Amino acid sequence: MQRWFYFIIISSAVLAGCSTSEVMQTETPLPTSTLSNTETPIPTVTITPTETPVPTATLLRMTLDDWKEVFSGTYIGDNGVETPMDIVFQISDVIVYDESTRGLFLNEASIICTKDGRMIGYGELSDASYGDTIIKPRNNDDNLIRVALKAAWNDQQKPEGERKGLKVVLDSETEQRTSNPEMISIYIEKELHPESDTPIMDLPPVFYVEGSDHKLKRVQISDPDNWIKELHASGYNAINIAPYDFDIETVELANPQ
Repeated sequence: MQRWFYFIIISSAVLAGCSTSEVMQTETPLPTSTLSNTETPIPTVTITPTETPVPTATLLRMTLDDWKEVFSGTYIGDNGVETPMDIVFQISDVIVYDESTRGLFLNEASIICTKDGRMIGYGELSDASYGDTIIKPRNNDDNLIRVALKAAWNDQQKPEGERKGLKVVLDSETEQRTSNPEMISIYIEKELHPESDTPIMDLPPVFYVEGSDHKLKRVQISDPDNWIKELHASGYNAINIAPYDFDIETVELANPQ
């Protein structure tokens, strides 16, 4: 009986085509080492190229040093004389707006130069925000609107990649703050440049034109984005700005009459 038992065991191994030791060697080892090799790496480097770039206009932060660079060159003053633009810093108090300037009084001649490139004339202190540059002439007769327009035009003449996108904004509805405010005339061809596709000055909320009868009138603009071209095409050669409102006739935009 004992011999038959061994024969059965040996025969079973032979019939399987391998020895008992070979049977043990065919066991499949756990693929522990292959698990780490098949892990998918985190694609961190592929995220950066898909990020949306921030528009360059939102990155513009004009400081006092930037504005000193802007007001360089020359402009033609009210007296018709070519004048260095940096004179604005010689005749004015220059203030960088912060907590300590909240009670500052602005006269009509002041210009608020904002961090995003706007030059606000006839503005209130509430138009300024932290870090804006305020240029306040010591003499209220020294109006800076002309020099601001020249600065905006100079900027527009630069190659596209070098422009700061400067623009003049006039808050001509501001309440009168002096007993003798001055009205100024801004010439369309010489100072507003109707040939430009991008106006260097926003449409003022209040302005006046002079008809052939030499009377001031208000006109209705149909295309605010092209208001300078519209006025020029209608034959007007200047607009008149004042820090107060007249109770005068409003006429349809047409040839001067």
